[in-house]
Amino acid sequence: MPKSKARKRTSAKRDEAVEQVPQQRNASAPRPYRNAARGSVVASRMDVAQGVLMPTFVALGCFGLAISFFFFFPDTNHTLYGGMAAAMGIIWSIIVGLRVTRVMRMSREGRIYKR
Repeated sequence: MPKSKARKRTSAKRDEAVEQVPQQRNASAPRPYRNAARGSVVASRMDVAQGVLMPTFVALGCFGLAISFFFFFPDTNHTLYGGMAAAMGIIWSIIVGLRVTRVMRMSREGRIYKR
């Protein structure tokens, strides 16, 4: 098998081929506010509420499934299914607890602004 020729790399060709295109920012997208003292991103209350509500609904759904599996499911393994759904509900409840503590800490530090 014949070897292929090695390509010579020159900076002139590389500079011609690659043009720097400035990225345009979408004007309608909201920009996160920054805390000038720390340089950290300040979250809005809506972002915080969405970050807490979704895991809360998932946890409630898991506990609802656990109750329905325990009492209303005709399968012989209904306790196993209910226990697994309850375990998922407990895991999601822990996630909710962690997010609530983070939100409380952020509100104490003043990193949540009113929109």
